[in-house]
Amino acid sequence: MRKTTLTTIASTTARRRCTGSASIRWAGISSAGVLVGAQISLAAGVLAVLIGAAIGTVLGLLAGYYEGWWDRIIMRICDVLFAFPGILLAIAVVAVMGSGMSNVIIAVAIFSIPAFARLVRAIRWCSSSRPLSSRRAGIGASDATILFSHILPGTVSSIVVYFTMRIGVSIISAASLSFLGLGAQPPTPEWGAMLNEARADIGDGAARGAVPGDRYFF
Repeated sequence: MRKTTLTTIASTTARRRCTGSASIRWAGISSAGVLVGAQISLAAGVLAVLIGAAIGTVLGLLAGYYEGWWDRIIMRICDVLFAFPGILLAIAVVAVMGSGMSNVIIAVAIFSIPAFARLVRAIRWCSSSRPLSSRRAGIGASDATILFSHILPGTVSSIVVYFTMRIGVSIISAASLSFLGLGAQPPTPEWGAMLNEARADIGDGAARGAVPGDRYFF
């Protein structure tokens, strides 16, 4: 019974590998026929943006609140990061740190930081809470209290909107690195790695590459 079950599983896996099994696994399968949806790609994109948003928000709050040298130093760092295309910067980071999905997430997060820092700083400069912050400081409120209790809440809505917009960019960037062999490695079923593997079988099983490719297109 056990031998029959294993034989059935093996034959099903081989069939999915050849056909792409698009009717069964709409999110695509790896070359080994591994069942996977979009978990790895989506998780990488969301986590990268989450890290970038957290660090960028703190830097933006510091630059907008303290101004002076804080503002100049943080903004010049952001200018340096903005000077390079995001994917090129990510490739450089991964080249230094080594390949792997965790390093891809860090690399994508790094080029998300300056965007969030500039957004939060701009909101802080335009915020009507600036006089309120000065009054709070005058009565002895700590800087941390002012930053996270009075200024941060006014930026949350804009951060959330930009966060959702940034997820797609991060997913594409992470997949691009995996496609180049710098991210997820076979047989890890990640969309970019799947597309890279599918190139060799495009004549016999185009569905294997078309399915994850369509997901990125949409």
